Amino acid sequence: MQVNSKIKRILLHPGQFHVSTRPEVISTLLGSCIAACLYDKESGVAGMNHFLLAQRRLPHQEPLLNSEAGRYGMYAMELLINALLRRGARRTRLKAKIFGGANVLADSLGKQASVFNIGQVNIDFIHQYLQNEQIPLVTEDVGGQQGRVIHFVTRDQSIYLRRMGARDKWRVERQEQAYWQQKLAEQALAEKQSQVDFW
Repeated sequence: MQVNSKIKRILLHPGQFHVSTRPEVISTLLGSCIAACLYDKESGVAGMNHFLLAQRRLPHQEPLLNSEAGRYGMYAMELLINALLRRGARRTRLKAKIFGGANVLADSLGKQASVFNIGQVNIDFIHQYLQNEQIPLVTEDVGGQQGRVIHFVTRDQSIYLRRMGARDKWRVERQEQAYWQQKLAEQALAEKQSQVDFW
């Protein structure tokens, strides 16, 4: 992909988001993570986030959106949407393009990831979220076994996608594994603190 040298390029890591009203290119590496690209074409506001739901097992007895991981995903989406609205977007005009959700962590996480496909949980979440919020899904490229490199051009909301080869695979696996473990630890701490009685 050739990018005009005058156009600013933003690189997102897991847990980050970026919103712009200027011509920029927002890029990220995706394995099991999801990147949601939201935009309001009329106002010219566009943004992208990069998130990974962290949980040890599927929430069989409660809807995914109500699970601990789902609440984190909703928070990640609301951060992006609120930033878009502050820059002039209208919620009723928002549209979405989503990417990621590959099953790349199964090998590196072993038994911890064997009980469910982390990428598929992320895909299920973003589909449910967009449907609940009535945000039209314009296009998607999700699932599979390969990671993706995404470039989101805010000027015209176009997407440039490249599938990762073996050379990039180890890097995204290590990044997402560290992030997944960090979020699990944060959840465990929050649950422990919520069980403490104060006298």
